[in-house]
Amino acid sequence: MDTATNARSGAAKSPQPGVWDISDMERQRRISDAMLKTIRKQVTDDIRADRIKPPLLPSVATDLMTLTSNAEFEIPEVVGVIEHDQFITASLLKVANSAYYGRRAEVTNLQAAVMRMGVSNVRDLVFAIAFRSTILREEKYRLLMTTLWEHALTTASVTRKIIEFRSLDASHAFLAGLLHDIGKPTLVLSLMGIAKELEKRKQITFEPQDYVPEMFEAFHVAVGGLIGARWNLPQVMRQAIEQHHEPDLDNDPTGTVRAVYLADRLTNAVCGPNPEQCIEQIEQEGVLERLDLGPLNLERLVAEVEKAREEALAAFA
Repeated sequence: MDTATNARSGAAKSPQPGVWDISDMERQRRISDAMLKTIRKQVTDDIRADRIKPPLLPSVATDLMTLTSNAEFEIPEVVGVIEHDQFITASLLKVANSAYYGRRAEVTNLQAAVMRMGVSNVRDLVFAIAFRSTILREEKYRLLMTTLWEHALTTASVTRKIIEFRSLDASHAFLAGLLHDIGKPTLVLSLMGIAKELEKRKQITFEPQDYVPEMFEAFHVAVGGLIGARWNLPQVMRQAIEQHHEPDLDNDPTGTVRAVYLADRLTNAVCGPNPEQCIEQIEQEGVLERLDLGPLNLERLVAEVEKAREEALAAFA
């Protein structure tokens, strides 16, 4: 195991089993701090130089986004774009027939699925399926990426539900929630690239996952903003990505940014280690009133988080 990794794992040898020499601990701490500084500088340089690469989505997702951004398109065109990808077609039909979308009479073809769910919902699901398959591709980080995916999907579902409760414009709600943390999986991929490059050029090795918490805290919002621009996402979706921790209440005409912020906080609360305490904090802070989202019931929203998570994960399993 390399020195930098030892600094994180505590695997360095000690004079006696289970006992650290103070000088060894200090040396390992300094090595770890130096490694973190090196990584932070590289990520900062990559952001400034616009070298951060977004997850490479299947072309069907980006093609469908481009097609539906134009008001003049026909249903057969939508079907034509999707049917070229058999995996996404099969996955889309599975979700269309799940409890997540009501599970009415079974649909067996794309045309029927588009007609039942509507083009915007189909676009959202295709993007979600493509996003999931892309970030879960790396087997080594599958557990971490799965956690990020489940949070993103739950947040997307709750965002849409909040928008529906308030009868607001839902055209970008789901994708805004799905992609609010896009900076996180992007950073994981970037750290993997940095690790390979440092090992190749300087024979420095480190385990990317050991530095994920610091990188997420420092950079995920900035990196998410870059990806939103690179993918040419609608302005409201880019705002949701950039403001999901601090929404601009005076510049959110559709309510989408506020809904993403609330959905993100509720999902973290309900799915976190101390849900009751977190939910009580949200209530004490007067988040619903401050966001001016109207007479939403916090207890009802918490139930929706739990229901949305269960149905969404089952549909996309």
